Amino acid sequence: TGRRLHTGDAFHVASITKAFVAAAALALEADGTLDLDDALGEYVDWPGGAAIPLRRLLDQTSGVAGFPNGDADDDAYLALLRADPPITTDQTLAAARDLPPHAEPGTTTDYGNLSYVLAGAAIEAATGQELGTVLDERVFQPLDMDSTWYPPRAPGDAEPLPGLYEVEPGAPVLPTTTFDMEVWRTITAPASGAVSTVDDLVTWVDTALGDQEVDGVDVTAMSDIGPAGYGLGVARG
Repeated sequence: TGRRLHTGDAFHVASITKAFVAAAALALEADGTLDLDDALGEYVDWPGGAAIPLRRLLDQTSGVAGFPNGDADDDAYLALLRADPPITTDQTLAAARDLPPHAEPGTTTDYGNLSYVLAGAAIEAATGQELGTVLDERVFQPLDMDSTWYPPRAPGDAEPLPGLYEVEPGAPVLPTTTFDMEVWRTITAPASGAVSTVDDLVTWVDTALGDQEVDGVDVTAMSDIGPAGYGLGVARG
């Protein structure tokens, strides 16, 4: 746009969303709403879900397919990109349901978005609330992150500022003004949909990764980085 940027400007923060979801899951575990050792199948009807602990979704060792899965045929994902926004979690899970898993749970680390879409669905099932409400109540409000939100806040919610995306490694960099950001933010929203500001993210880093506490809940497990470089919603830099 040509104007100067400010630390209070809102941007789509993509996979930082995963860390917010992991913190919310730890808060729910702390109050007994769920247990990270519970099976996904207790909350979400998913092929093989009885053998996938929620923790495996959060540390990228669930073995579920990616979405998009990086294979030659991503027709289901492309079809969602062409659908009318916002894309719901149910739509995404229906589109990805028949993709073959990449591995048995716990046998390998395989970074992807589908694990977090499933984690978001499990949180909604456990709480009976929309994920955005859970994130507001358990993460954003307690930390006074007033300029951070999860889509869709409402139809046509405040748009993040334009930016640039490399959709796949080596692919041409695209300005976000060339595609529908609401589709993009909602298609794998629990993994990549949040919007935030530099000011709020400084607060987030100081509390969740510095103090390792969010609203009185110990979130040290987020920074317990496994051999392949991932903790709960956090990657080793």
